[in-house]
Formats: sequence, structure tokens, C-alpha cells
Amino acid sequence: MDFLRKVITRLSYRFLLFFFTLTFSIVLVVGSTYSWLVTEDNIENHFTAGYLSVRIQELFKDKKDWQPGLSVKKDIRVENTSNVPAIVRVSFDEHMLSFEIDTTDGVGKGNGNLLRQAGNPPVTIKEDDVATWKKGETFSYGQLKLKSKEVEKGPYLLKDPARANTKLLKYMNLKFGVLKDWPIPPADINKAFWVYEDGYFYYSQFVEPGKATEILLADLELSADSPNALKATLYDLGINLEAVSATEGALDTWGLSQTTSKVYELINPKIMNRTN
Repeated sequence: MDFLRKVITRLSYRFLLFFFTLTFSIVLVVGSTYSWLVTEDNIENHFTAGYLSVRIQELFKDKKDWQPGLSVKKDIRVENTSNVPAIVRVSFDEHMLSFEIDTTDGVGKGNGNLLRQAGNPPVTIKEDDVATWKKGETFSYGQLKLKSKEVEKGPYLLKDPARANTKLLKYMNLKFGVLKDWPIPPADINKAFWVYEDGYFYYSQFVEPGKATEILLADLELSADSPNALKATLYDLGINLEAVSATEGALDTWGLSQTTSKVYELINPKIMNRTN
């Protein structure tokens, strides 16, 4: 169907917990108050395919003395920068990598100090390349060489019970904005909100030219019960944005159908009303 236009991209927002400085985005450094440092995000997040063009909007507000249990504002929206209505969906991927710490107090907690590697091992972990985030590898900051301990990665799934059994990712909380649960009340059908289905967050309305969605991801929170084992942990949140033009058959591009998708039942009638 050559009348359809589709745009897909991935943005990465990386967070380095408790210790190191990144070249972009948000950085959490070690200290009694767990202060945040901020550098400019130079990622280009505007992508075009034919006449359809969308991008991620992000309003970041610096929060000093950030501690476990408190949040960092993100206010992520999707903006339509083209001249045709768009249907959009977003998914998230997470990567988290921890490092060896001192646990020699007899109860497995130790003093929480990072363990330096002996000698001068080659550095194999790059903070801006999640493909290098592997167990047993070496990460460097200045004169300090650390050995990676645990790595967890995968797509973010809303209300996934398996998350509680993870060692690292369970401490990272994504706080969402205008997100509704199924079933959608009839009175809300024509309102603008995000809804989740099978790994994706869909926007309930067309994103009109020059307009933006309601907030999808409002805040990121490091859990209040985060242990010492998270010192120096690397965290990466990848944002995958997809869009199709609001034309008949558009949802087929994503493999959605009336028999398999509640999102199809929500959005397709609006497409048909617009095109007929």
C-alpha cells in the first residue's frame, strides 16, 4: 500500500546512577545527596519518511539533590511536524548494568564501596553503546577501573509481574502521564489519552499537523529501597517511535485487526469516519 507512510526511530536516554558523567542526557553522581548533573542532549530526534514527519518532545527539569524515592521530570510527548494527520505508537527498551562492590562484612552488604580491578585491564564497556554492556567486562572513569557484575535488558512491559523478580530493573520506575486502562469508558472514547497493548503505547486520537500528544512518560524514579549494589549502575532507556498516516488500512501496517486488537476497535472507526 504505497499510499501509507511509516516512520520508525529509536532515541536513547541514558542515565548513569550514582557515579559517572555521560556525554549527554542526565547523570546521577555519587554523594551524600546523590546530586544530579546535567549536560546538553545532542541527539537529533526528528525523522521524516515521505510527507509524514514526527518527533519526540522532551521537557527536562533539573532536580538537584535527587535521591532514591524522588522523581526526575521528563514530560515526553510526540509532535507531528508534517502537514498530514498521524497515528502514533511508542515502545521502550531498557538496559541496566551493575558493577562489583565491597560485600565483605559477612552479611553480603559490605560498605558499598566500588571494587577497583587490579592491574590495567583493557576497557571494554562504552557508556554510549549498550552492545558493550556485558557481564565480566571492564568500565573506566578516570583512573578507576570497574568490573561489571549483572546485566539486564529487554522491552518495557506495563504491569509485568516478572519485573519484580529482576535484580536491577525493578528499582527503576517509569511514571506515565495521560494513560488509561482497558476497558475505555464510552464517555472517554473521543478524548485524547495513551493506551497500552502488547508492548506498545498507542495514542487514542490522530495527532494533527503542528500538534503534540498528551504526556506519555512524565517521570523517571529510582526506587526508595534501592540498595548499595546499584552504585555506579548504568541505565539506558530506548524510546521507539512509530507513526502511520491516518488513512484507511493504516493499522494493517502494524498487524492490528478487529479480531485481535482492542486498539484497532478504538482507532479504526475514527479513520473510517474521517475518510468516508
